This record gives sequence, structure tokens and C-alpha cells, in this order.
Amino acid sequence: MDEGLNGEIEYSIALGTNGTSLFDVKKFDDRAELRVATSLIGSSGSQLVTVVATDKGSPRRSASVDVMVTVVDMNLHRPVFIHPDESVYNVTSRFLPKVTVPEEVPIGSVITQIVAEDDDQGDNGRVWYYLMPAVNRDYEYFRLDRVTGNLTADKRLDREKQEVYEIQVRAEDNGQPTSLTKSLTMKVVLLDIDDNEPSFAGLGRPYEMRVKEEEEDAEVGMVVRPVDPDSNPNNSRICFYLYGGENVTRFQIDKNSGSLSIIGKFDQEETKYLDIVVKASSNCALSSASFPMNQPVSATAAAAAAAGGGAAAATAAAGAASVAAATGTNSDQPASYNQSDPSLLWVRVQVVDVNDNPPVFEDSSLSAGLIFDAEVGTEVVSLKNSVTDADTPGNSVHTFKLLSITPHLEQTEGLGLPREPFVVSVNGTVFTNTPFRSDMMGYFELKVQVSDKDGLNDTTDLRVYLISNLQRVKLVFDKLPNEVEELKHNLLRELSAVLGYDLIIDRIKTHTNPDGSRDPSKTDAFLHGRYKDTG
Repeated sequence: MDEGLNGEIEYSIALGTNGTSLFDVKKFDDRAELRVATSLIGSSGSQLVTVVATDKGSPRRSASVDVMVTVVDMNLHRPVFIHPDESVYNVTSRFLPKVTVPEEVPIGSVITQIVAEDDDQGDNGRVWYYLMPAVNRDYEYFRLDRVTGNLTADKRLDREKQEVYEIQVRAEDNGQPTSLTKSLTMKVVLLDIDDNEPSFAGLGRPYEMRVKEEEEDAEVGMVVRPVDPDSNPNNSRICFYLYGGENVTRFQIDKNSGSLSIIGKFDQEETKYLDIVVKASSNCALSSASFPMNQPVSATAAAAAAAGGGAAAATAAAGAASVAAATGTNSDQPASYNQSDPSLLWVRVQVVDVNDNPPVFEDSSLSAGLIFDAEVGTEVVSLKNSVTDADTPGNSVHTFKLLSITPHLEQTEGLGLPREPFVVSVNGTVFTNTPFRSDMMGYFELKVQVSDKDGLNDTTDLRVYLISNLQRVKLVFDKLPNEVEELKHNLLRELSAVLGYDLIIDRIKTHTNPDGSRDPSKTDAFLHGRYKDTG
């Protein structure tokens, strides 16, 4: 051993190794200690340190030794999401990362890959991925591969049922003794595809529209727009087609707007309504060649035609009606209409009446009888049942007006007749306006006009004959008054032919019993007659 300065030793760390900057050496009396010089975070693994011992002699002599230091990693870092990049989003303010995927992707399709990094080494930096359960249960629609981070569809993804799914994923390292985790909430947004046909489901059958009669090539209106659950405008385009139905060739439709119009015109008195079938489709290039553009018939009529008419037809029709009732279908619907196909709409176009027909008296000359001792204000006859109108009830509201009165009496001097011995109410009831004497013989001729609301009119000459009770006969019918009204013309014609008289029914009313009570099940009809050759 050297003595003095030659035996005094200094220690140092040689340059050029990966552990040079991490460690230093300190001398204690006759020994030296290798110590940590700086933080070892991020320096796990084997670190080579060369320790050099140098004396102070002259010349100075030295020796070195290589020390291999193993730095053991500690789990210090949590995983960090880089896809989606968690630094871009603010979960607190609900600004969440999202991925988009077309709806209806096959189950098992990869939607996206979740990627997280961990700055630790070895197992401490190895990351596993998990899908976290949540109250909204959206996680049930997906599967997350623990190793690769691939997020896949695990159930059918239908945008029309749910458009946005919110899920929470967790990245967890394999650190020891304790693993560290990081969670990320994200959205999966479904993109619309054209997977739905337009639907008329929920609309009444038939769907009613209206067109005025006698209007040439008139527009009926816009067919109701069906529902298309697809949200993308390119996927929810709707085109309209004439599919079938009664007189379908008498209609045309704008494919894009659904505007329906007629070809020609219709007369409401001949055609009350027309049934057609309209089809809606997202395919705007359909060919009508595939449509049943025939003249459809109802199920009842089809069964009757197949049976060849007669009793067999009636039986077949009844059978068809029973089938329709059992299946819930309407036997009047067009044969081309299938209610199980929501893209079809049964349209019934009502032909709306316009007031193009005047009211018409049943005869240009009418007659009635009046007992000459009737009191003032006595009802002579009601003319409203003697008028017909081919228009609908809304256009068949009538008013009556007395135009003139001409007496035809055997003696007029000294009778003191008032200017108007009769009045006619607006509803067509004729009343006496003066007392009459028993020596008045003959009749009065009243010219009466009937008009509808638009002024269309007709006139009749009403002859009111003055008669006595001896000239009047009361017939009692076991029928209601309206039933007697319906048969009175045939009754008068047959009785007149048998008796050789011109018979006139003066009044029809509910039967009065001898005690003065009314019997609504019977009807009294009062009539009188005149010789055909003398009147």
C-alpha cells in the first residue's frame, strides 16, 4: 500500500454510460458509496455506471469498475386517451367526443378503435379497455375488445329508434401493486340511410278528398304527405304514383308534389264518388307497368261476378262480405288496395254537388180541395212534398212564393172576395185568408213559384176547389203518413181508372180516433173527385 499522497484515493463517475448522469459517488473514510444524483422517473431498466478510483500520487494512477444498476419501474402514470383525444373535449360542459357510423351496420362491425397510452414501462404501461355499465343501458348495444380497444356493434343499430348512444369507456393499466385507470364518456351517432319506405299508416280508410262537379280538368288537391322516418333529405324524398282503383285513368298526379287532378269532368247526379289507390315511394324511378291499373271491383262484386249472377251470386257476395268482416277489410275498398302495405293510400274523391238543377214541381198543374166552411188560416195543402231537386240537400233548400190568384167561380158578383183569398208560406204551405160561403161554386187557380237559394225556380198552377163535406171521402191506412205520400200517385191513378173520376187527395195526416186522440201508426187521407168531362 502506498503512503501519503500516493495512497490517498478520489472517486468519480466515468462519462459515456447510460447511468452517468443518474448517479454519483461519495467517499466515506476508506470507502465510497454510489448514490442517486437525480430523479429516476422514466429511467427504469438496467443502468450502467463506471466508477473510477484515482490516487493523488505522481504520476496519478487509477482503476475503474463497471456497476450495473437495475432501476425497478413504479406505476406512476394513468393511461391517457389519444383516440378519441381526451385533450380536445370538455366533459364537464358536456362537450363529448363522438364517432359516427351508418345505421344498420352488421353486428360485429368495428365502429372505432379506442386507444390510450401509459408512460409507465412494462406491465405498468400495458393498457386494457372496458365498457362501463350505465343507467341508460346504451352500453348493451356495443362490445369493446379488452386488448385491441376495438368498439363493435353488438345489437341492431336503428337510427329511427335511437339516433345517439352515450357510453363510458375505461382504460386500465396493469400496474403493480395497484393499477391506475382513466374513464372517458363519448357518443356514438348513427348516420341515416335510406332504409324506410314512406308510410300512410294511421290514416283513415278511405282518405277523403273532394272535387266540384262539372269543372273541367279540376285540381282535387294535394294528397296527404306520408311519414318517412328517414331524416336525410336525400333519403326522405317521396314520389307519388297512381296505383289502381276505380276510374284511375280519369286522374293524374304530380309525381313530386302529390297534386291530384281529374281528366275531364264529373256530374254529381251520376257519380257520387270515385275510389283510387295512390302509392308513395322513395324510389322515384318506378315503372307504372307493374301497377294494377285495371278497373278494380269490390270483393262483393268480384265474388258475385265469379258466381255468374243469380242466387249463386248472392251467396258468393254474402261469403265475400263474411270474409271481409272476418279479416277486418272493407268490402268496398278497391281490389288493388292492400291495407297491409303502408305505402298504399285508398283515396275516395267525393264529387261535390254544385247548384245546377232547379227545383221542379211534380206536375205543372196541381189540385186540392177545400171545405167551403173552413176557418180563416186553415191549411189547404203543403206543396213541399210536390217538389223534387236533383241537387244535394245543401243545394235543395226551397222557398215558395204566390205569384197570382185567379178565381174561376160560377158567380163572382156580390161575393166580396178579398184581394188575396189565399196565402202561401215560404215553406210551401197554402192557407185560407178569408171565409168562404156555401154558394161559392168553382175553384181558384194559384200560380206558385218555388226557388232554391241561387234563384233557380219552377212554377205550377194549383187549383183549389171549393167542396162540401159530402164531396170528400176519408180513407184510413195502416201506414205512416210518409208511406202514404209515397204511394198516393199510384193510388189515385188506379182509383181514377176504376171509378172514372179525377181524384184529388186534399190532405194526408196522422189518424184521429173518434175520441179525438191521435194514432201515429195510421194515416188519414182526404180526397174528393170530379167528373172527367166537366171538371
